[in-house]
Amino acid sequence: MEKTAGRPPNKSPIKPLRVKSWFYYVAARLDLKRTGYALESYLEQEKVKRNHEGTVNRPCKYDRYKKGLHIPELTLVDRVEDIVPGSKSLLNHPFWEVANPIEDIAELYVHLNKLSPEVVNLLFHPGTEPGKIPIRHRQDYITTLETLSEIADLDAFAALIGLHQEDILTNTFKSPMLHILYMKPLLTAFRKLISQPLFPDIADELFEYITTTLFSELKSETADKLITKMNISQAIDYSRFLLSIVDKLEILQKYTYPPVSCMHIINRYMTKNILAIAFANDSDKDWLAFKRLPEIKNLTKTLKRWELKQTNFSPIPWS
Repeated sequence: MEKTAGRPPNKSPIKPLRVKSWFYYVAARLDLKRTGYALESYLEQEKVKRNHEGTVNRPCKYDRYKKGLHIPELTLVDRVEDIVPGSKSLLNHPFWEVANPIEDIAELYVHLNKLSPEVVNLLFHPGTEPGKIPIRHRQDYITTLETLSEIADLDAFAALIGLHQEDILTNTFKSPMLHILYMKPLLTAFRKLISQPLFPDIADELFEYITTTLFSELKSETADKLITKMNISQAIDYSRFLLSIVDKLEILQKYTYPPVSCMHIINRYMTKNILAIAFANDSDKDWLAFKRLPEIKNLTKTLKRWELKQTNFSPIPWS
């Protein structure tokens, strides 16, 4: 946690998004309106007072959190963590350092080494002490990028951004066209990550930051096409539609938000025919018939098998 808690974030464009993400994640998990008043009334009800004229008096600090203008105090972060597990780890996640433009490769590696063990094992040799500079694997770049885009959680997304920054710093791929190798899996992971709480609320700003700050050196027609092709609102609508199908099928019920890996499995079963049937469903009878389709029966079995294999269940979508 930064020592500037309670003060304005620094001028880095990613820092306000860090605080906004905390605000929106808490609001999403508490199923509240995305307003400062809603969060303040719920989390600090004693500070929201109404006078005899009916005027509401309150500190309005959550309005500033929503705008990313101030960092929540440590005591508040700890108290909210007790109510919304994962909110503190989101605020302190290495992603916010990795996504900040970094000019020193050693600093980048130290931040990347704080990601989840699954991701760190893809990037570095084992056994590095915390705070020390880890040694990079020099394995097949393409395989690593593809694996990270399949995992597509916040840690994997941070790693993809970090590898893009590494590429720029070390000039691993001399040709600007080869830099696109990092761009495609990063955008694929971003599209998947949208299904997770808070990301629909900050998706446009985060995408704008990535494309204008991190991809600023990718001056090519191919890069422009990939960016233009990314329809944020369409991706959000589609992920919400998939979540509605999960709800109708009454599967993965212990997950408030199914993990990205599950969403990827669901998407594989969504052929044009299945999607057309799902979009047309408008009654309980329709959904009952939908559940009986062979493809949907197979999907349900696949997800139940996946769920049985999970030994370390956590509702928090990051480490």
